[in-house]
Amino acid sequence: MSPAFPATRGDATPRRAFTLIELLVVISIIALLVGLLLPVLGSSRDAARAAVCLVNVRSITTAALLFANDNDGEWVGFDPVTRLDRKELLDYYLNQSGDNSEFRSVDVWNCPSNLNAEGDAGQTREASYGFNTHMNRQRVYNVLQASATVAMADGGINDMQQSVTPTHLWPPSRLASSTNNEARPNPRHTQTVSVAWVDGHADLNEMTDPFYPGPPGEWTGNDIDDFRNPDYKDQLWDLR
Repeated sequence: MSPAFPATRGDATPRRAFTLIELLVVISIIALLVGLLLPVLGSSRDAARAAVCLVNVRSITTAALLFANDNDGEWVGFDPVTRLDRKELLDYYLNQSGDNSEFRSVDVWNCPSNLNAEGDAGQTREASYGFNTHMNRQRVYNVLQASATVAMADGGINDMQQSVTPTHLWPPSRLASSTNNEARPNPRHTQTVSVAWVDGHADLNEMTDPFYPGPPGEWTGNDIDDFRNPDYKDQLWDLR
């Protein structure tokens, strides 16, 4: 018996293809969304790196406080007798990167925002952090305001904004010298600096008063170390 209805090639509804204009509209929307999301993702990444950096400077400062506790209250600093630097002296407490030439990307001595931590392509390696030179080998119990005295911060940059290796930081008053060991705070985190204070807490600071009068290159020291002078800038760096 013949079928009641004529045979067909299929009962599916024919599909309509996208036009070129519709495809261009979709691509434009996707590109717009990507453009909106990238800055947000970048900001989140920078914030995460800054958070890791704060943990690092807190950890190193805690080690420095332990060192002081074991050494009659003396804050860590380069030892001219043993010729040991800060990283070597604190290696007992941190067990990470025993000297300035050693580099490991995941240890507390490495800021995750430091793009020249290894000295790539023959460049001078950039230290991630530096200690306040006013605190070198000073007695912690002589610090009058531990919560308002810089212990250490992001560093590894000089007045010409070049990478440098010292693990110290100059206070605002210090002028550049012929010894070429200048090292200033480094605003790696969206123009802010991770700073740890002698009491052990840490926060982000802009390169403005009272922390620092300006970024390296704009501020190169004023050679004023008399706290009675109205232009004195070392209030957060000295022991008073």
